[in-house]
Parts: sequence; C-alpha cells; structure tokens
Amino acid sequence: MICDLLGVPEADRVDFRSWTDTLLSPDPGAPARSREAMRAMLGFLADLTARKRRAPADDLLSDLIAATGDGRLAEHELLAMLFLLLFAGYHNSAALVSSTVLALLTHPHQLAAVRTARLDLADVTEEVLRWDSPAMPAVRRFPTEDMRLADRGLGAGDRVWLSWAAANRDPSVFPDPDVFDPTRAGPRHLVPRRATFARQGAASGACSRRAGRKSSYWTYLGLRPVRRECVPGVATGRRLPDAAPAFGRGPHHCVGAALARLENEVAVEALLHRFPRLALAAEPGALGRRRSLRSGALTALPVTV
Repeated sequence: MICDLLGVPEADRVDFRSWTDTLLSPDPGAPARSREAMRAMLGFLADLTARKRRAPADDLLSDLIAATGDGRLAEHELLAMLFLLLFAGYHNSAALVSSTVLALLTHPHQLAAVRTARLDLADVTEEVLRWDSPAMPAVRRFPTEDMRLADRGLGAGDRVWLSWAAANRDPSVFPDPDVFDPTRAGPRHLVPRRATFARQGAASGACSRRAGRKSSYWTYLGLRPVRRECVPGVATGRRLPDAAPAFGRGPHHCVGAALARLENEVAVEALLHRFPRLALAAEPGALGRRRSLRSGALTALPVTV
C-alpha cells in the first residue's frame, strides 16, 4: 500500500523488501551487510526522487517533491521523510497484520466474536498494539546530566533504552497485562508524552527523565535540530487518556497511523472472510521473531486455509 501511495515501481519492490529485512534483523557477524543495505536504499530513494522530479506522477512522492520547490521541505528532509514513510509503512503495517492474525488464531473465543460481528476489529487492533506491537520494543535516550533512576546511576551521555513494550505490560496500569483482551477498559496502550527520537550516539541534548522536573532534548528532522521540551513519565506506567495512540503524540504523531489501522482492519477482515477455516500451521512457541531492538515482529506466520 505505501509503495502504491508513493509511486514506487513494482519492479523495485523486491529489492526494497530485501534491504528492509536486512536493516530490521542486522547480522552481528556481518555488520557490512546493514551498511550496504542502507547505502543501497538511500541510493534508490535518491534515484527515484530524481525520476519523479523529471516526470511527476499522481502520487505522494511527486507532491512531496513539489513541496521542496516552494521552500516548505528541504532536500535532505525529503529523503529522510521518504525513507521513514517507506521503511515504517511497509514493515509496521505487515507486522501488525500478522500479529493480529496470530492473536485471533490463538484466542478462539475472540476469533468467533469477530466472525459473528460481536467484537469490532478496531478494538482488536488497539489491543494488539499493546499486547504485541509491531513498533520498536524500546527507544534510545541519552541523559544530559548525571542522574539516578530507580537506584541506578546514569552518567551524562549514557545510552538508555526505554522499553514501552514492557510499559504496555505494566500490571499497575493494565490488569492481567499478559492477557489478550480487546474489551479491556482504561487506557489502550502507553506511549511517550511526546514520542520523539533523540539522535543516535552519546550526544548532548538527549532527554533525561528525572521525576518532577522538565529537561530539554534535541530531536532531528533530517539533520536539522529543533528544540523541544521533555515531559517526565515516559514508559513508567503513567496513565494516559483512553485513546492514547501507539503511533506517537503531538507534532511527531505518525502520519500513517490512520492508514495503518485501516489497512489492518481491512486485511484481517478480508482474510477471515475468504478463509473461514484459517488456522495456525505451527505451534505458537515455535514461531520465529526478529531478534532486534528495531523489531520483535514475526519472521513468518504459517497457516492452513
């Protein structure tokens, strides 16, 4: 879907999937493969942008290119946005569909309720985003000063992983957090108050989370820093509004959130309608997952129809 929206030619999509898979599951024994995949993808995007600039089409990329002409979008911002849209739009959407199908096939009562229209797929989608989210299991932050957190000393510039995957299983916020329950009351899932990613590396300006006070950090749009404020309480079981999204908040809310939700609901509904005897073809515990902090999604979901 995201390739159609952006106007990526059909012939280029196989390579794109290969590069994405390499970046999502880097091989510690062959780090050069990830660097090569990144270079290849950025080269492909630059070439695709040049082609669209010469011959605009009725697609989102051509519209984004037009925005660079009137100064609303710099060239490096265009490439950064294109990379993010394709990378996240392909992987996260596919992973959400597979996670939803797995959740329903391993919970027959909920599956029956969906098939008989007693349970809305929109509610199933929101619970999957908490219970088995396709997003990064954790995000990096870097304290701007020495601090202590949960009796642990952290130095300025230390790399700290904030696990919102763990926060979404916080029993103080979600009763029976390991239970898949699309009808649960209260907040759907937890997210940062402002879901923004600090630049990788031990650079100054990343966010420190000290209780009761605000600090500042740098967020990056392409390569250009923008000053923001950091609000305490990220991924610590803080109760958010019932409609708190898993796609970020504020100016960094995922532009594809509505599309991802719709894709999931349409795809799963169509799949269940077309294959009424759909079932798992492997034990749930035997299913492979990506072993990376970039993604914990399924590598494959074998089924019988």
